[in-house]
Amino acid sequence: MLYTAGILAGILSGLLAFGIHYMNGIGGLAGWRWLFLIEGLPVLVAGVVTSLTLPDYPDTASFLSEEDRQLLLSEMPGTQPSAKAKTWDWVEVKALSQNSVFYLFILIWIGHAIGGYSVGMVLPTVLYDLKLESSNITQLLTLPPCALGIVIVLIIANRVRSKRVSPWVWAIIFEMLNCGCYIALMALRNTIAKYVIVCFALVCTGGVMPMLYPELIRTAREISLTSHPSTLGLSISITATFAHLAGIVGPQVYQSRFGPGYRTSFAVSLGLLAVTIAAMITCWTVIRRRDALKASEAETETS
Repeated sequence: MLYTAGILAGILSGLLAFGIHYMNGIGGLAGWRWLFLIEGLPVLVAGVVTSLTLPDYPDTASFLSEEDRQLLLSEMPGTQPSAKAKTWDWVEVKALSQNSVFYLFILIWIGHAIGGYSVGMVLPTVLYDLKLESSNITQLLTLPPCALGIVIVLIIANRVRSKRVSPWVWAIIFEMLNCGCYIALMALRNTIAKYVIVCFALVCTGGVMPMLYPELIRTAREISLTSHPSTLGLSISITATFAHLAGIVGPQVYQSRFGPGYRTSFAVSLGLLAVTIAAMITCWTVIRRRDALKASEAETETS
């Protein structure tokens, strides 16, 4: 639900931008200035207020009584970060560096971030090629992948939660569909077809991380329980940081000199997703073997 809330924000942002377009000239301000004011100022104010009022830990929450604070702290797991924990501990880094699954997750995050999310940079070019009468309509055309993405993620997440399907299976399926989209985009000439395929690729891209985040957390928790209590937060933070590589490397892969066809960019993304799929299969295999070994040991101890 939290992940789909982020996708929902994309829908609301597009609708808001569509409406603000009609404010162009009001108060002597251009539409894009109103967009910055209306979308930017509330977030800025909320950020300042939150940083001043939201406590970092139960230990520092002034609105809790001492009894409530102690009760809450006693209910928290041992892997939960605390106010007394070090911000950086080489023991944690060493514990993570000795786990092969952690490296596989990093490879998955990097490959998917650059090879998957970066396809969104092609959408403005495709929308421009549609030669729409009003640029305002392009705001609405960014909404379909977000809306469809929310529906698909929630449906599949429900099936995963009921254990009717493995999250790894769907993550791999999404990446394979993404590869098919890139192959199609390299061959297509029709602009409308390109728009449909790019939207579908964005839906597939957005469905991967929600499937694998629980597996990352579960694996990180197991690492923390067998090595150092605080490695859970560190491992999730490091892998999440690599997901932001799309914002740094993505524009280099999809430079304007590769457009408007972006065949070179699609080929690079296709290669990155192929590596990602291989890393997913390897990681899934290792985790399944570890789970089977733990189940066997637990059964032996019980008997």
